[in-house]
Parts: sequence; structure tokens; C-alpha cells
Amino acid sequence: MVLTGVINPITVLKQITLNYKTMETRIPIKDVRLAFCGASGSGKSTMAKYIAQTMGLKYTENSAGLLLTEAQQKYLVDKYGWTKSGHRDVIRLSNINPGFAWDFQEQLLKTRAEFIWNNSGFVIDRSPVDNLTYFLLQTAHLTSELNCDFFHSKVTDAMKPITHVIFLPTLNKDVEDNGSRISNWYYQMMVTAVFKHTITNYFTPNLSLDFAYLEYTTWDLETRKREIINWLLQTIDHPVLVPSYK
Repeated sequence: MVLTGVINPITVLKQITLNYKTMETRIPIKDVRLAFCGASGSGKSTMAKYIAQTMGLKYTENSAGLLLTEAQQKYLVDKYGWTKSGHRDVIRLSNINPGFAWDFQEQLLKTRAEFIWNNSGFVIDRSPVDNLTYFLLQTAHLTSELNCDFFHSKVTDAMKPITHVIFLPTLNKDVEDNGSRISNWYYQMMVTAVFKHTITNYFTPNLSLDFAYLEYTTWDLETRKREIINWLLQTIDHPVLVPSYK
């Protein structure tokens, strides 16, 4: 794996910015484990569904409400009063009870890691990067550095089978309010900055991890679809799609 530089980092909405690691050889489509990451409203789920459908991969939504088991959800509801109503409630409870912030990310990471290690040929719309990012935002200031090291090591272990990571920064100032996420532009830009810090400081330099990485910063959906597929085809041995996807 080689680290390649930055291409066209000039106009965010019109140019593609590529900060990426690329694989020296293509991997079989059946072995792909592709994870998107980024703040709410950045387009992760839309792109994950499209990539999965186009490339014949399995799409699995990785939101907490769908990923946590019934037992895990009951534990969080009974112990902390979690209402399962979305990201806003997670942040509210994290501010009230630091133990919830730790427990929530730990339970979510456990189930996400089990899925990643036990499956292949998939695309997920969230990743262990999300766990560490929100841990840093919600929990790190309330615990010790030793605990942060411990959680970081668990996230790193969960990332080891991942073959591709695509980071979608927040670009659209009109963040959709879906009743769950925080639609405040300033908040989502702050979260995006922490995602960037987390990726570039804890994951891409880590020699124990071996994934192709793309940071993509074009908002136009059709351009985004075409260029991300073309990037993936540089690293994936796909039996149907030609190297230049139209």
C-alpha cells in the first residue's frame, strides 16, 4: 500500500479532493469490506446503497437503532432511559450521564466489529471510525487517557478487516432535519473536523491497518456516483464492470 498525495484541493463543490491510500493489487469483489464514514447528512447512506447495488455487494445499514441487538437496546433503555429516538437523544443522554456515552459506543462498537469480522462482500454506511469520533466528542473529556487508549485499541481491532474507507465531509449547508440528527451546520462542521482529525491521526498512518482510503468532496450526486465507482474499480477486481465506469 502506498500513500498518494492530494489532487485538486481547490474548489470544494466542483473538484474532487483525493487524500487516499491505494492498493497495489486489486482485491476480489467477494472480499470487499467497504465502510463509509462522516457526519450526519453528508450522504453516506445514499452512496452506500448506490455502491452496493451497482457493484453487486451487500448493503447493511449500520445505524445504532438497527445494529444494536434487542438485549443491548434493553440494557441501554433500562439503565439510562435511552428513548431510541436518534442521535439527538444520544447526545442529550451523554451530557447527562457520562456512563451512557461510554456504554453506548462500547455496545455499538462490539456489534459493529462482530459484523465486520464475520462478513465480507458488503458496504456499510458507518464504520468504527464513527465510534472513535463520537467517543472523542462525547466521552474523552470525561475519562482518562488510559481509557481513551483502551477504546482506541478496540476500534483499531475492529478496523483490521476493512478493505476500503470512504470519508464524506459535510458539504451542504442545508443539513436535512430528519427528526434524528442535529441539523445545525456549525455542529456538523465541527463533527466533520473531528472525523478528519480521527482518520488522519489514528487510522491512515497505522501500519497495522491495510485499507484503501478516499476523502471525497464533490456534492453533485451524479458526479459523486461516477467518480467514486471509478476509484473503487482501481482497487477491486470486478467481474462485470469495466475499469472506466460511465
